[in-house]
Amino acid sequence: MNTKAVTSREFAVQVVRTLTNAGHIAYWSGGCVRDQLIGRIPKDYDVATNATPEQVRDIFGHRRTLPIGQSFGVITVLGSKPAAPIEVATFRRESSYSDGRHPDEVAFTDAREDAQRRDFTINGLFYDPLTDALHDFIGGEEDIRRGIVRAIGDPAERIAEDKLRMLRAIRFAATFGFQLESHCLETIRRCASQIHVVSAERITVEMQRMLSHGHRATAVDLLVKSQLLAEILPESPLVFGDEKAQAAVLSSIGQLPEGASFSQAISVLLNDRPGRALRDVVEQLATRWKLANAERREVTGLCVAIPTIVEATKQTWPLAQRALTRTDPHRLIQVARVIAAANQLDPSGVDFCDREVKKPREQWDPVPLLDGNQLSELGIPAGPRVGRLLASLRDAQLLGDVQTAQEARKWIQAKVKSD
Repeated sequence: MNTKAVTSREFAVQVVRTLTNAGHIAYWSGGCVRDQLIGRIPKDYDVATNATPEQVRDIFGHRRTLPIGQSFGVITVLGSKPAAPIEVATFRRESSYSDGRHPDEVAFTDAREDAQRRDFTINGLFYDPLTDALHDFIGGEEDIRRGIVRAIGDPAERIAEDKLRMLRAIRFAATFGFQLESHCLETIRRCASQIHVVSAERITVEMQRMLSHGHRATAVDLLVKSQLLAEILPESPLVFGDEKAQAAVLSSIGQLPEGASFSQAISVLLNDRPGRALRDVVEQLATRWKLANAERREVTGLCVAIPTIVEATKQTWPLAQRALTRTDPHRLIQVARVIAAANQLDPSGVDFCDREVKKPREQWDPVPLLDGNQLSELGIPAGPRVGRLLASLRDAQLLGDVQTAQEARKWIQAKVKSD
């Protein structure tokens, strides 16, 4: 095979051509076929073939293949950069799933039977890039045309094989703007409590994909209707709150800008009003979902700071300024704005903070005038008192009462003397 630098698409065509030239059947499969039919550029490509894993390794060479998934009939074929690696899977049928994720046994078969073991019809299509031929054994093309997410065969059987498919069904429906087929939705509702057998990491990845997408409001609506939200995010007012609280959260999630982050969406799902004590709630959620430290800090920072931003004009500027510096100020203002609007609160505090952070950073977050070492030079010993003095000095600086290092030294000396 030509190993010059190629795109992922070109490499995926090369893989199919190489397998075909070796006398095998090979197609693109799954999500890349779906994305093409929807009109999206696939992020990655998978190939399905009647070649066995051993034959795939022999064809591409052991140095250019990885047998990580060989026990399930999958070999990873490596290409030259920037092309991404491609998983080449042998057509297979699968037995029961004792762990709710992996098949207990696989047996190699043909494309038609392979399609039957997949999750949803929109993901069960095959495409031959060499002949431009679509192979549809499960009605996936029609479901894409009609905009429907439908399980292949019995939804209960597909969910029993992998409980994460409940969340994946909702993600596909929301992000593609499709309808979730009613029988599939009802089955998810009946099986929702079984989602806990799925690892926290896999649940979190699905929630990140849903909540960082512009159609997050649709995803949240489906999570509520399917009763999955009650299982994975019982801390949300959408689960325990009254109708007013639920309406406020749904309004807020719908008003978030399209590019809002996962952390912003979570902070909204936890907030039905400014001022609700959320630090412990966020910690519990972050631990259960095994959030990365950066996400844990951002969600906590947003949730804790929202009341301060909403009430900024009723408090001193230093309080609001500190809240703005502890997290991304623009994301914080976006969240505070939608929550204030959903609760029909005065937006003047959010507007004030928005005007401030649009100024150059050095104006609203100036460099501190003194530090602990400089207080030591003024004869003030290390200890808790230093922190209190620096905090008071910072307030004076932010209020404009002290503007230079010289003024700051005099201010500190006067403060020490008065104390």
